[in-house]
Amino acid sequence: ILVLGGGIDEEGKLDYLSVERAQRAAQCTREADIERIVFSGGTSWLENHEITPRSEAEMMAEIAIDLGV
Repeated sequence: ILVLGGGIDEEGKLDYLSVERAQRAAQCTREADIERIVFSGGTSWLENHEITPRSEAEMMAEIAIDLGV
C-alpha cells in the first residue's frame, strides 16, 4: 500500500488526513494479505521557522506500529 501524506500543521503535528490515512492503512494490512506499507511525506516548516524533527512518513509509520502493524 502506498499512503500519501496529508500535511503537518504549524505545531509539527500530523494533519487529520495523515492520521486517518495511517489508521486506514493499518486496518487494511490487518484485513488483507498485505506485506508492506510505504508512507510518503517529508518535513515541513513550523510556525517558529524551524523544520519538523520528523517527516510525515515517520509519524504515520509510528501510528501504524502503535496499531500493531
